[in-house]
Amino acid sequence: MNYLQNNRPFVVLLALFFTLGAFVIVGCQKDEVFESQATTEHAHDGHFHKEHALHQLEVNPQKVLVQQIVDGTLSLVESKTNKQLDSDLIKIPLTGARPFTGLAVKWQGANVEDFHVAVRSSEDNVQFGQWIDIHLDAHGEQRSDEGISQLIFLDKNARYIQWNVTVDATNSLKVNDLDLLEFHFINPGETPKHIKNQTQTPANKSVATCSKPSMVSRTSWGSICPQNSMCSGSIVTTTTTHIIIHHSETPNTSSDWAATVRSIQNYHVNTKGWSDIAYNFLIAPNGVMYEGRAGGDTSRGSHFCAKNTNTMGICVIGTYNTSQVNSSAISTLKNLLAWKCDKDGIDATGAATHSSSGLYLNRIAGHKDHSCTPTCPGAQLYGQLSTIRSQVKTMVDDCNNPDDGGGGGCLQREAVLHQKVARNISLFTSKELTATAKDVLTLYVENQAELNEIFESKDAQYEAVQTAVADFWAVNQSLIENGFGDTPTGVIEAQHIKAAKTVLSELAKVVTKPSLQDAIHDVYNSLDEMQGKALQDAIKSFDVQNNG
Repeated sequence: MNYLQNNRPFVVLLALFFTLGAFVIVGCQKDEVFESQATTEHAHDGHFHKEHALHQLEVNPQKVLVQQIVDGTLSLVESKTNKQLDSDLIKIPLTGARPFTGLAVKWQGANVEDFHVAVRSSEDNVQFGQWIDIHLDAHGEQRSDEGISQLIFLDKNARYIQWNVTVDATNSLKVNDLDLLEFHFINPGETPKHIKNQTQTPANKSVATCSKPSMVSRTSWGSICPQNSMCSGSIVTTTTTHIIIHHSETPNTSSDWAATVRSIQNYHVNTKGWSDIAYNFLIAPNGVMYEGRAGGDTSRGSHFCAKNTNTMGICVIGTYNTSQVNSSAISTLKNLLAWKCDKDGIDATGAATHSSSGLYLNRIAGHKDHSCTPTCPGAQLYGQLSTIRSQVKTMVDDCNNPDDGGGGGCLQREAVLHQKVARNISLFTSKELTATAKDVLTLYVENQAELNEIFESKDAQYEAVQTAVADFWAVNQSLIENGFGDTPTGVIEAQHIKAAKTVLSELAKVVTKPSLQDAIHDVYNSLDEMQGKALQDAIKSFDVQNNG
């Protein structure tokens, strides 16, 4: 099995074929589960608004007045005291923000941490919600003369906000020492239904433990910059020695997690001025993973207090100071960590000096292990990291030592899945399909280099191959989880064979080696014959059931 362990991408295709046969390779292989893809036109067809609007409110130290720039109209508000300043209403300068309005605040002046900012919102300029304290973002170092708040979300029906600035009575500062307030409004836009359906539950429930979890691509979730490019500047790569865990300090519930990811990217780029979203990957509470910064897991992020070299950043979306982390998110996090540690040879329970910061850190560390932030990734998530490290270590060890003398380890852990598969594949024409699986295995072993290049490439010409494999995987997973139901066996078998033929057909379009093309066509023809037989068997079964 060494050739499978050393060549990841095509093993998924093999596993799909094997699921059709009398045996399965699911556990212990370092498979690449291909991410969901959306076409560019879906990502940029107007469904993703991704708007960003800015209001600047300049403080006049002489008159203790605030200039509110609202739709080009200037109005003046006088402070009640030199320790408190209340605003008139600000009309939110976005039309029809959905599914919520993102809001972040910047303020400038001496000792910005001494100014307390709060906002409240209204739909009708009559009834207002509760005041929300706007805290400085705890994800990184703040300048003494400029503060940036965390990102908050307002109700989608909010049309106005009112803000308030106060200074503690014992402080020597006055509100007119504040020079500038900026209100940044974000409309992430509704995620199209066909994309949202892909983000409801993880697609990798039965993925082997050292495989990369499936993820929603930047194109699919609606990145404000291209799939493989930063929003500004060029991709800078780095070798990962430490993996840093974060939380986003945003709400723990949402009907549209892709919109949350778009808002975080907009906030990082347009409010914080960074070149892209900070993290390499983001994981929603439901366990769905989102592709983060362009360049993948080797891209140098912007998440570890300006000491990002040799790190990979993973953000678990939500706020976990007091709230427990959803088990689905923890499961995906462990799978991602196991894949990364296995791939890059990182000791999950080890520790070493991080070269950029000079800190001695766990290889899997929390953001708060750097002194620039006191809380991230929240006490509840941070408290689980020790257990997560140990579990990830076991996962990686099992995947590298699948035979522990008793068929244990990863193979033992996949036994339940194998039993499910066995119940279903017993209904197939197993001898023929097993023979075909062996043909595919031979095809791969003899053509490893070219097939690896095809499956690892992100070029547009290979997207159809990746999509075909993803579709095939979805058909298999549905069968494993749901069985045949009332559908005739031959129909299900024919659907599987059709999906396999699509994979081979797309492969044939991009391979260049004549012998490989011939091998693909031979396997395709074998499947073509079996598809016809399967349909004939289904018809016979239908006739017997209805006429017998």
